[in-house]
This record gives sequence, structure tokens and C-alpha cells, in this order.
Amino acid sequence: MKLPFRTLWLLTAIAGLIPDHAGAVDIYSSSGPETSLDSMWASLGHLQSLTELSSTHINLERFHDDSSSRFWLSSLGAFGNTSVRNNHPAFHYSAAGGALGYDYSAGDPYSSGILGLSIGQVFGHQKIKEMPNHPDGSIEGDRFTQDSFMANLYGGLLFATGKKSYLITSMNFGFASTSNECKHPDTPDWDTWTYNTALSVTWRYQATKSFAIAPFVRLDYTHADNKQERNDSCWHDDGCNRWDNRGKFDNLALDVGLTLEHTATFSSGAIWTNSISGSFCPDIVRNNPHYTFEDNWWENDIHYKDIYNGSGYPASRQAYKGKVISRFISSRGFSVYLTYQIILRDSMTAHQAALGIAQSF
Repeated sequence: MKLPFRTLWLLTAIAGLIPDHAGAVDIYSSSGPETSLDSMWASLGHLQSLTELSSTHINLERFHDDSSSRFWLSSLGAFGNTSVRNNHPAFHYSAAGGALGYDYSAGDPYSSGILGLSIGQVFGHQKIKEMPNHPDGSIEGDRFTQDSFMANLYGGLLFATGKKSYLITSMNFGFASTSNECKHPDTPDWDTWTYNTALSVTWRYQATKSFAIAPFVRLDYTHADNKQERNDSCWHDDGCNRWDNRGKFDNLALDVGLTLEHTATFSSGAIWTNSISGSFCPDIVRNNPHYTFEDNWWENDIHYKDIYNGSGYPASRQAYKGKVISRFISSRGFSVYLTYQIILRDSMTAHQAALGIAQSF
């Protein structure tokens, strides 16, 4: 699928309402007119919906499955909302779509591995909420549609550490390209490229025949860029079109948590597993979405130029996650599953959900 990559400079609907550019920057520098930087948070939420879903397919039942191959198909949903923080305007986003994946498993019940690939696409929108504290008075926020195409490479290894315990390691590398189209006619469009890689280690202990506990730790890194296509004069030797970066975002987080799982086994050989997880997720290193903007204007035939730092939404650096997974696996390797995750920060909440089917063969 070829995604449209077009251009972004400023949300002119907001900037055009500010008569004195330099003064507005000084007064409202904590948010600035470039609220499009917040599209990085939404693109991250979209990508998380796929990477979190992929990670649920790395489980003990899959490691012990006699089938080497498995296909899965799922619906996806991602949505989130914020409140005003440090004078930065709030926003909310929502998107829905689908995903499919394939993974291959090899080994034995005591030592085995899984390697898989998933792709997905979601469609939605993001709305910048009204800014009541703007120095020029309340301003209605902008709205833009979003289309994300995503891919994720995932895998895991299983090692038996005792009769009732296992060590499970898993990893993923995901990418999302989000096309953002602003509804304001004078504002160009832009793309957000988001990368995510994570490594987790889980120790799973079978406390009883049907109940297991699994403490885990996960290291998660995210990088995002806002991209703009710039049309230069064709007199330049380097051509007419060039890609410019219009903002960056980096975050390294550590998740420490615990999973409780219950398994019901039926006489037919079918299995129904239900698990709940909770974790504390501080951000170790984070650069909020940011960009250094250059503002140019003319007054009385005099050209003025100002450079200032635009900043995206400054979400809290501490998060709490909760995740629920329910999976029914028939004796013939067909399964139906439901997953839901919530991420809670001080002024920001994100949700990811999925409902799907899988078949091993």
C-alpha cells in the first residue's frame, strides 16, 4: 500500500489568530501553535495496539503446541484522551482497524522458540481540545484524520527452569507510518513515523494445576518523527522535493509487573485461559515531542525572524498498566481471544483492545 506523504508547517488556524508572533511565543511558549506534535502520541497508541496484540501470542500454550505454524486475524482498537497539563492544550484520539499475523514454532516442551510477523492498519482521528487559557482568548482546537499502517516482528524463547517453572523471553520491533490530514483548508498534511522495540523476561511458576503466577520485567524504547515533504525551487541542483523532519520524540521505559493466570481444561481437550496483569512503568529517559521552529514575518518593510522551541504534550513520566487476556483453544488448534490494555498517567489515559481468531496447523 502506498501511503500519501505530504507536507506540514504550522497549524495556521491557530497561528493566524495570534497578531503579535513574538509576543505570543513569549506568553504561550509552553504549548505554542504546533500542537501537531501531539500526533506522535496518537501514532504510538496505534502501534501499541499491534505490538501488544502480537505479544499475547507468545504464551505457554503456543510453546507446547505440536503445530509448527499458526495464522491469526484480529480487529484492533486504540483510543486515548488527555487533560490540560502545564498549559498545553489537551487532545483525544481514536482509531479502529484490523491486523493479521503468522508465527512459526520449533523445539520441545522444555526448550522452544517462536518467530512471527504481523501487519495491521487502523483509521481514526485526533482532536485538539479547546484552549481556554490562550492569551488571545478561548480558541477552538483543530481536528485531523489519521491512517496508520503498521508492521511488527516478534519472537520468544522458552526454557524450563524446573518441573513447574519456565523462563520466557520475548522481543518485538514495530514500525508505524501515520498519515495525518488536517481538516483546516489552509493547513498542510504530514506523516508520523514511529518505531518501537522491546525486550521482556518473564518467570512463570505453575502454583497449582490450574493457577500460575508470572512476574515480568520489560524494557521498551520508542522513537517517533513528524515528516514533511518540502517543495524547493527546481533551480536547485538537488531537485524539487526533499524530506524535512518536523519534530522528534524519544522514550525509554521500564515495566515491572505481575501476571495471574487461570486455566480451565475440558474433557474434550479444549483449554480456556484467563489472565490479568498489572505493572508499574516509569519512563527512564524521555524527550517529549519537540521541534525548533523558525518564524518569519514582515512589518513596515522590515523582515523579522524568530526561533523558538515548540513542545508537544508533556505527559507524566510515570504510568500504570493493566491488561486482561481471555483465550479459548479448541482441541484442533483453533482459538478465539480477547485482549484489553489500559495505560494510566497523571493526565493521560490510553486504551488498546483486540478481538480475534487463530488457527494452528
